[in-house]
Amino acid sequence: MVGNFGRRTRRALGLATVLGALLSVSLFAVPSASAVSAATLGSVAASPSHCDPISNGGSFNSVQLTTTGTSYVVPAGGGLLNSWSTTAGNFSDTRQLEVWRPAGTLTYTLVYIGAGQAITANSGLNTFTLTTPVLVKAGDVIGLGVTVADGGCYQNTSNSGDTFAFLGGTLPTQGNTYSGFFDLSTYSVYGQVNVSATLVPLCSTGLTAHVLSASTNAGPITGVFCVNAQGIGTYTQDGRIAPAQIIKVGNILWFQANGNNLRNSGYLNTANGASSFVQTKPVAATGKVTSLT
Repeated sequence: MVGNFGRRTRRALGLATVLGALLSVSLFAVPSASAVSAATLGSVAASPSHCDPISNGGSFNSVQLTTTGTSYVVPAGGGLLNSWSTTAGNFSDTRQLEVWRPAGTLTYTLVYIGAGQAITANSGLNTFTLTTPVLVKAGDVIGLGVTVADGGCYQNTSNSGDTFAFLGGTLPTQGNTYSGFFDLSTYSVYGQVNVSATLVPLCSTGLTAHVLSASTNAGPITGVFCVNAQGIGTYTQDGRIAPAQIIKVGNILWFQANGNNLRNSGYLNTANGASSFVQTKPVAATGKVTSLT
């Protein structure tokens, strides 16, 4: 019994230490960092050499594999896509912004597909604002779906450093994984997919982003921690912001946000998935952490 009591006491003291550190977060000054600057992913040509009306009975979905130009890949820290662009070709068609997450060799999971946008032939650059910005993670790749002309839409560069792949057939479904991408460099076809997007980083330079997702009795909750190397910073959720902190003890990530109109706390065990989420403001909610990346 003494041994069990000792172990329980040590666990309680350890938990008290963590909670004490978290509860003191409001006493810390929020770390300063440089302003957020938007970045461009992908590339659009003044006059794309290939936007062809090749019917295949469904759609053509393109994703860049490698490029000598501006990267199509979301950099470390992730961010929000708030607009995208594509240049019209010689044929009218409908195009959609896509975001793909690598899941193996020429295999991707579709994490986002936007509404179809009508593109008038020879109308130049077309830019669309995303009413709801799209949350993307490091490593995600922007792509392009063409659903009326049913052909690929890219700028031929004849540079072996510009490789891309097609997925043909029916329109892909968000959340599904597809392994049918075909690398066009197999036929010595090289180019850059005719799509770009504006990426706004989740956090200011010098801070690290951690995206929290929780399943609660009040519905799904998503927020973003922006913290320094000591885990101190802010937490943002639905336009509200609060001082916050994340502490890692072994396999467990402890977190807390402590503001006037936004308060929550909880943990995630990265080894076995055990978790807890409790929010008291803006509305009471309890549940589990589904991810904290």
